[in-house]
Amino acid sequence: MAVHPHPALRTALSAALVIPLVFSAAACGGSSNASGSSSDSSSSGSGSSWISTVDWSAHPATDTDLSLYGAVNAPIAISDLLAHTSSVNIATDGDTITDPSQLTTSDAQLSSNTTYDTMTFDSTLGSLSMTVGFSFYQGETSTVANAFNDGWWKISLDSTSSSTIDSLINVEPTTEDEAGVRDEGSVRLNAIIRQYGAPSCIWYFDSQFDPAKASEGGAYDLVWERDGYAFDVVVQDIVSDGSTVADAAGFGYYPANAWGREKEQLQSGLTDSQGGNLVFKDFQDVASQL
Repeated sequence: MAVHPHPALRTALSAALVIPLVFSAAACGGSSNASGSSSDSSSSGSGSSWISTVDWSAHPATDTDLSLYGAVNAPIAISDLLAHTSSVNIATDGDTITDPSQLTTSDAQLSSNTTYDTMTFDSTLGSLSMTVGFSFYQGETSTVANAFNDGWWKISLDSTSSSTIDSLINVEPTTEDEAGVRDEGSVRLNAIIRQYGAPSCIWYFDSQFDPAKASEGGAYDLVWERDGYAFDVVVQDIVSDGSTVADAAGFGYYPANAWGREKEQLQSGLTDSQGGNLVFKDFQDVASQL
């Protein structure tokens, strides 16, 4: 595969789109449809963001593997997902693939245009419909089978709520997670870090989050890197009129090959529509400032 300096990926980083849309809709009155949750995010009145109230020393990084609904355990091969897939919609340069069994056998070329491909799962995985992307550079081509068999795919669930995310990643909040917070979204975020530990990395646009002013909240993406894969949770962490509204508003899963490309892109100097620069850091470097 030809690799050029910092080229754009074939499909846009899903979370890179989610963060500004979720944040602007929640905090700036934006017109985007990408809103966060509703009842999950009742006000806590704490006046400080969720990320700044966590005692991160009590949540060290772990190697706990991701589990989707307790039924599919990471690292996840495409065959693991196909066992629970009811339908797909994958664009090629010819026809659109709708038969899940063709994902690992088709020699059709993936569409060279940015598409909104989807996989819809059965009730074992919550009957969710998730966006499918591919970590290929513009100008690269791939067959459908190569993309899925060799781990260049990624799945994401965008513009959702904490209750959906914690069910998806097999997290169940307890009374322990209520300590220090009063809004439901923060409780659910506490449950995520209790189960999976501190994230490995964090990325954000500096127009939307500043670790030096973390108590004021913002929008950011938390990434857990594991052996052979990574997963992330998009967080909208809003403080307004002395109240806190925090929520897990998006999720993504990346096999190792796809994550390697995504990480390279995140470190390459992207900007958002507000002129903000994308910052990608080890989480511990940011946690020390909180």
